[in-house]
Amino acid sequence: MRPAIAALALALAASSAAAADDGKYPRWDGQWQRVGGAQYDPSKSARDLQIPFTPAMQAHFDAVVANRKEGGLVDNFSTSCVPIGMPRMTVDYERQEIIVTPATTYIWDTEGNELRRIYTDGRAWPAKIDPGFLGYSIGKWKDTKGTGKLDALEVETRGFLGPRTYDSSGAMLDPDNQSVVKERFAFDAAKPDEFADEITTIDHSLTRPYTIHRLYKRAKKSVFSDTLCALDESYLILGDENYFISADGFVMPAKKGQKPPDLKYFDNAGK
Repeated sequence: MRPAIAALALALAASSAAAADDGKYPRWDGQWQRVGGAQYDPSKSARDLQIPFTPAMQAHFDAVVANRKEGGLVDNFSTSCVPIGMPRMTVDYERQEIIVTPATTYIWDTEGNELRRIYTDGRAWPAKIDPGFLGYSIGKWKDTKGTGKLDALEVETRGFLGPRTYDSSGAMLDPDNQSVVKERFAFDAAKPDEFADEITTIDHSLTRPYTIHRLYKRAKKSVFSDTLCALDESYLILGDENYFISADGFVMPAKKGQKPPDLKYFDNAGK
């Protein structure tokens, strides 16, 4: 680990420990794993998420589903190493590490090496947000039971960059990226090794706000990995077509009867 990164990690860890030790904040140390499947809404089938799409977006998604049945990967942007962003990050494909400080809560997603910042220092929304796949998040801690301990974190996220999907199904958010994602992280002192996240997405591709619930449990043992998409990627996307890259480095078809890519700009193409 580089010295600057190591120093930052130590500083955040120390600040997180101080925040936890003052007795006000929940203990979020360790790593966290999702409960349920890797579909966006764990209460629904991966093949039938029942997202309240507008007719236009539903028609688009139906075409995506048909493409997938043929072996296509349309609208699965992570296969081109595009960050998964929000709200897909909440699926927690591998594990998440969460660091709490009084001013900022950090959520590190090990799947895509994405670091989310939730600002809890009382700041107002900036006049201009530099858009990103994770958006810009402002949160507020609450003591809902009057015990003197903070047991809920309410968060709103805006300012997105795209394209973004809910999960690997290709269910897409509106390309205008005007989404607003509201969350409520809830903690129960009687269950210190779990927390819940209620996630509501407001988006122009939806007929109404879309709310799901996810549950996470503390991993018994922390396992740290370093996922680098560019090194692990075995897909090749060219225009609207996707191909596989074989173990020996050759382009392979992803669909039955698929034509090879056009090589007209190469000398002796096809020879």
